[in-house]
Amino acid sequence: MKLFNLDTLWQLLLVAILSFRALGADSYQTDLSKLPTATKIWLGSEKTLITTNDEMSFTSSSNSKFELLKTDGQWLKKGDHWGTLNPELLAAEREAYNLEESKIALQIDELEDSDIENLLKIEQSHTEISDKASELKQALKIDELSKETKERIYKALERLDKQLNRLKNKIDTEQYLLENSLKHQELVLSLKQKKRGLEALEYQSELKAAFDGKLSLRITQDKIQELSDKKLVWLPSNQIFAHIVDDRKLNVELTPTSSSLHSVAPEKVSLLIHLGAEGKLVRAKFKSVQLTENSQLNNKKWVFGIADKDAKSIKNAIGTQRVAYLFRELDEPAHLVMKHDIASVRPAILKEQGWRGLVRVLWPDSQVVFIGPQSIALRLKN
Repeated sequence: MKLFNLDTLWQLLLVAILSFRALGADSYQTDLSKLPTATKIWLGSEKTLITTNDEMSFTSSSNSKFELLKTDGQWLKKGDHWGTLNPELLAAEREAYNLEESKIALQIDELEDSDIENLLKIEQSHTEISDKASELKQALKIDELSKETKERIYKALERLDKQLNRLKNKIDTEQYLLENSLKHQELVLSLKQKKRGLEALEYQSELKAAFDGKLSLRITQDKIQELSDKKLVWLPSNQIFAHIVDDRKLNVELTPTSSSLHSVAPEKVSLLIHLGAEGKLVRAKFKSVQLTENSQLNNKKWVFGIADKDAKSIKNAIGTQRVAYLFRELDEPAHLVMKHDIASVRPAILKEQGWRGLVRVLWPDSQVVFIGPQSIALRLKN
């Protein structure tokens, strides 16, 4: 990018406040249409940080063995499993889970067999009691039976009938399944808990790319060689050992320090950044507002995106602080007037009514679009 094309020159003129010729105290441009127009207005300058769009560092929380499944410097796709912490422990836990799963499956099969056996026992008891009741009913037909004997048989039949009803109710309501059903639920719950434990360990151990990016190992070269030879290496606790970064897209992060920016809608702001002695100028458009961990009152940072064509040529600026010129984008072109050109024209009105009041006096047919720190954007009323 050349330093002095027309568009760039206009931005620099705005930055340097050289866009307008200073007028005398008794004269100003009364014809608003003759004032220069622009689509943006200068807000000031702020320190910014050039960052990548996505990046992630990996730290070992404790002394861990590490297995590399990809290669150092390899480009990863989102979701790629590129490494494992404590792979031997993970393999042992998986083996233990598989063994427990088989054991519980066998126990569940045994419970189901037990359910069938219980049902057969109930049905057999039901049949035996029914046969006994039938025999007693036949006995009642014997004429020689005494009255007392018949009364005992009737009472016995009554008890047998109650037993038959209880057995029939067990079968109909599947009460005989209740005990084994509770055992079955306990076994299933136990297996689910072990499964969640294994999944938690897998999440901690299996290192996967959360986005597309380049893998860079932050360990000694001899350990990288061991990993390349499919060996495991020990990682000390609390050490960053790997980094994934997507540097195809770059961002500019800005934490506003000027109080005048707090009333400006960040989505209306754009940046112009001067990079290096070669005079490269890079524009950045608003992307988002993010919360920071800063304990100060202003805990928000503005994030701007750099165009892909510029990002490719300024990767060496990643991680560096650069001064950015801030502009407030206007919805449509407006005429710009410098404050110092009109401040002394009607000082009393400026003191009493402010810049808007002064504009109403100097250009009655205009309306204020935006008031910047050193200039005012005006538009003719319809």
